[in-house]
Amino acid sequence: MQSDFETEFNTAQNLVGAPGYGSASARLYSMLQWKTTHDVISASPAAMATNMPLLLGMWCSSGPPAFPNELTGLRTAFDTYCHAFTSLVVGISGRQRGPVSRLAHRQSKQSRHRHQRDHHRGLHPPRARGGQGNSLKKTPIGHVETWTEWVDLPKDQAVLDAVDRVGVDAYSYW
Repeated sequence: MQSDFETEFNTAQNLVGAPGYGSASARLYSMLQWKTTHDVISASPAAMATNMPLLLGMWCSSGPPAFPNELTGLRTAFDTYCHAFTSLVVGISGRQRGPVSRLAHRQSKQSRHRHQRDHHRGLHPPRARGGQGNSLKKTPIGHVETWTEWVDLPKDQAVLDAVDRVGVDAYSYW
């Protein structure tokens, strides 16, 4: 719900003593509302209500049938909310969830990277068009993976060539 996102965003922006206090941002893993195929995630209007900068996520793991829905969610968000939304976007990021998708889809790493590269290239036209005007034209496109997915150059090169930046998912555990 939008109100849940607003509560979380306000909490993050007011964590006294936290590194970057007052300069929080949120990373969304998908542009779609949970259990829908086309509805824009309610975090988008919540971000506008709280002035929360966003790194938009585009979930690529579900394969070709699902990725166009992510693009539809992105286009709908910037067509619906215009500058109020796009002014908060600090980047757009794809995420493949390599190890899990490798098992689920039984793809070779080379096949997965070709799939990822094609999805990232698919992000460039909507970024350039930017819905209403060119407000997302210079927004960086990135890809986030676990460190194990970034250690296999040159196979990873296709993904690296298709994006402006890379990120790593790393979680500590004891």
